[in-house]
Amino acid sequence: MNRDAAIKSIDLALSQRGFARYRQRPATYSWKGRLSISGTSVPVILEVVDFDFTRFPEISLDEPNAGPIIPHVRNDDGSICYLDRNAIVLDRYNPGGTVLQCLEAAERVLDKGRRGKLRADFEREFNAYLGGRYGYVDLPDGSSVAHLNMVMLQKDKEVPVVTVPKGLSSAIAGLHFRNGGKPINPIICPVITVNGPLTVTGSVNWPPCNVGEIASWLAALHPGLDTEFWNSMASTQTDVRGCLLRSTNGILAALMDVPLSYRTEEFLKNRPEALTRLMHSRPDEFKVNCFSFERLDPAYVYERNLGGMSPLAGKKLIVVGCGTIGGYLAHQLAQMGAGSGGGRMLLVDSDTLSAGNLGRHLLGIPYLGAFKAQAVRDHIMANLPGLNVDAVTCDVLSIIPALESGDLVVDATGAEAVSIAINHHMVTARPKAPPVLHVWLLGNGAAAQAFLNLGAGRACFKCLKPELAGQSRIGMLKEGVGTNLAMMQGCANSVYVPYASTASVQAAALGARMVMDWATGRPGQVQRNIVIDPSLANMRKDSSPSPSQKCPACSGN
Repeated sequence: MNRDAAIKSIDLALSQRGFARYRQRPATYSWKGRLSISGTSVPVILEVVDFDFTRFPEISLDEPNAGPIIPHVRNDDGSICYLDRNAIVLDRYNPGGTVLQCLEAAERVLDKGRRGKLRADFEREFNAYLGGRYGYVDLPDGSSVAHLNMVMLQKDKEVPVVTVPKGLSSAIAGLHFRNGGKPINPIICPVITVNGPLTVTGSVNWPPCNVGEIASWLAALHPGLDTEFWNSMASTQTDVRGCLLRSTNGILAALMDVPLSYRTEEFLKNRPEALTRLMHSRPDEFKVNCFSFERLDPAYVYERNLGGMSPLAGKKLIVVGCGTIGGYLAHQLAQMGAGSGGGRMLLVDSDTLSAGNLGRHLLGIPYLGAFKAQAVRDHIMANLPGLNVDAVTCDVLSIIPALESGDLVVDATGAEAVSIAINHHMVTARPKAPPVLHVWLLGNGAAAQAFLNLGAGRACFKCLKPELAGQSRIGMLKEGVGTNLAMMQGCANSVYVPYASTASVQAAALGARMVMDWATGRPGQVQRNIVIDPSLANMRKDSSPSPSQKCPACSGN
């Protein structure tokens, strides 16, 4: 359906509800009408901003500042949040019916809100009603004081980041200075604990704009909170003062700028009590900015997508090989919490990043010539908060006994000789050796395979191919398919195996999934496979191979 036909369909559908084109917005596709809300008639404006309906029609109150705050309605512009954009798909082929569906949803939201049926929604979404001023917080429970740091997270945007005193991470501080930020002078903020959710009651002005409005709101919310607020504003002798309200539904910061006329030694240091009296008697002069916060603590970042505590938290992981598979794998493990909760992830690789690596490696030009292990570690630490990640830039065979210190060793070298050497040491060190996960690619990225060696009584890596020149027990390549090598300039290390970066990512994802299964105590099938190119590799069921009596490493034991 073209746009003209869609507009006719919408015109016809909305006319049935008494809506007409809104001519005061000539450059838009807007209609104005009234909705029936709790026995009253409320004027609203509907604007279609996308006739594919990937973006929902915008519906807003014609009088946004009239009446008390309503859940799911912004107080500044009256816009209504009436449908969850992630939970429903609108029908672009039925534009008339679609806008009526949206109007009905907005009508239900307004009606329930006016009748007080959405109080829980309001409390859950409280931060959305502060007018879009936001920041990030990494503050442990029980903190009595915090530092609010104004950080240049983007070159043209300063955002508050709340931490414990002197707790700003090196990653965020580094980003601040790279974006042209000046030395940070944190604002000391006492933390006020609210035993319950933050919400808005009565007809208070929202969001509050001065110290008087903040105090009035807090007094109505919980008796005594206003006194704690006044005390926090008087607790420092600085030009900018703040406090944090920590509640069951989030954290709010109130920052007050002392007016220029009062920024004197007389008021700030010699007679601070006089400034406090002025705040009480002339609250309109002491303006306040309020900020809501999104959590940035490791527990939230790494547990949010896992539905609970990361099984990798507290674990000691050793990733050997930070090349095309290991780089992606280490980053995926970090995103799932490796190195958090008192744990540690150690990266081991003696190789450096060359120009030839860029086409299929996690890292890019900024790390050219750097040791891969250190560079992957730096990349992770610069982008993910609160992790303990270390790097060793030496040959793994020179420190192979140290692998026994981990809870799990991940061999992502993709080099059969190195994998055999690691396997031999770990078999020899049984039963104290940790499990070892090997991840590799077959052919020119035709398939990805992984194998988890769980220790004594189980198959080891060499059991999969007891004879070096023999057939693998878990082969996947089709008959006649081998590995094509490519040459590059140089003498040593001048041969490499070409394959696309997609193969590396899939192998890394296979390994990461098996690490997570191991961490939850449900390792499942210890040998798993992915076909990447069906023309070169056969499907193979995941399995748990038995030990081989011909294995020269474990002799079937």
